[in-house]
Amino acid sequence: RVDGKGLWRSWKRNFKNKLLALLDLIDNSLDAAIVANDENEDDDEDEDLSDFIGRVHIYPDELPARRTPDASVSNSGAREANGNGRATSPYFDAPQPQRITSGNGAISTTTGLCIVNNCLRPVRPLVNVLEVYNSSKINSGSGDIGENGVGLKQGCATLSDLSFVLVKNGRDGYVELGMIAESLQRAEGCLLPAFRFTISNGDDTIQSLQNQMTALFSQSEHKRVSKCIQQYGSKMEGSAPDLQKGIVRLCKHFDGILNFFNNRFVFAVVLDDMHYGNPNDSAAADAIKDLVAAIPRTYLHVPAGFDFRIGKTRASREKVNFHYWPNRLVEFSSFSVGVNTSVPWHSPQASEGAYKLRVFAGFDRFRIN
Repeated sequence: RVDGKGLWRSWKRNFKNKLLALLDLIDNSLDAAIVANDENEDDDEDEDLSDFIGRVHIYPDELPARRTPDASVSNSGAREANGNGRATSPYFDAPQPQRITSGNGAISTTTGLCIVNNCLRPVRPLVNVLEVYNSSKINSGSGDIGENGVGLKQGCATLSDLSFVLVKNGRDGYVELGMIAESLQRAEGCLLPAFRFTISNGDDTIQSLQNQMTALFSQSEHKRVSKCIQQYGSKMEGSAPDLQKGIVRLCKHFDGILNFFNNRFVFAVVLDDMHYGNPNDSAAADAIKDLVAAIPRTYLHVPAGFDFRIGKTRASREKVNFHYWPNRLVEFSSFSVGVNTSVPWHSPQASEGAYKLRVFAGFDRFRIN
């Protein structure tokens, strides 16, 4: 028996700050979307990855925009709380607007963060990704998105009390929904549910999903899960907890991954009411701004053609250029070496059964004395 509440508390203690938890989730997305140099060695003969473009998109989870006569409404209350609206974030000081106003006076309220990526291959079944214990790297799907799901659970628990995981496996004709929620945990056990829904090829795909979800989550055996979806629906303007509104919001995310650049395999994480920054700050820290600054400095191995975008809104996602280290390091080089876990490197047999390790090297011109 696993103490679900105790396990949740342990997941939240794995990161020094919230930005590191967020970067850990992004690590999983990049692992699934980047084509390695030797990727074709394990591919089927009929699978051609030459045209594959890896993508990771990060943007706020927004409620449907509503019209307002005052187009200047913003997070003014938080700004007035400490005079300038600034807060201490894990990376930089930054204000966090809770409402984004468009030019036509429509307001979108941000309730969390979305991380969406495509995948080279089918995503492991969510029931396996969300297993409570499966720590072995052997036959655990370590080459797939989320590996065995440990980092996914820890990152989500650190950043939010309620997270949704959405998967599109186009080849198999279904989508999946998983939940990582503190409210589902009990001392008697840990619950990380996963559900599968069929998708149709017609124009009624989203309506079909909505009908399937309504029928499933209206059942008494899924009462606790239904409350999580109701909570998600309650974020809509003036809404009490409402199952149907929560399902509508989730179906909007499903619509997004089903139409994510026509990719067959897509993985998404939705962090609701994300906890970020210091809870004692008068204004919330800005995770988006921190990511824009941190991402180029964190990753060296992202290929030039990779489509990595971060947006202040769902519609406006700006591409991230990974030029920070190539522009900073002198004699910047990259090469691969073979590493054998059982044979010394200098042995003539070392190349047999070895895996490729990509190495980056250069001299930091700002630190050379």
